[in-house]
Amino acid sequence: MNIATIAGHLAFGLIAFSFLVKDILYLRLVSIVASLFSVFYNYTIPIEPMWLAINWNFIFIAVNVYHVAVLIYE
Repeated sequence: MNIATIAGHLAFGLIAFSFLVKDILYLRLVSIVASLFSVFYNYTIPIEPMWLAINWNFIFIAVNVYHVAVLIYE
């Protein structure tokens, strides 16, 4: 098993774990980390990078980073 496959498993495992998190700040942080692992996986595993999935993950990261900043500011 190579590092990219492990990153893919971590991405989906963290997404599953995020369903168990009750605190919204931790949920968003776990979601950001899961999206980062997903970006790495979708860039390295396929023959060509899956830009659709990568771009959507960056959008999800941006939304979650914004909401983390709002939560910390409050």
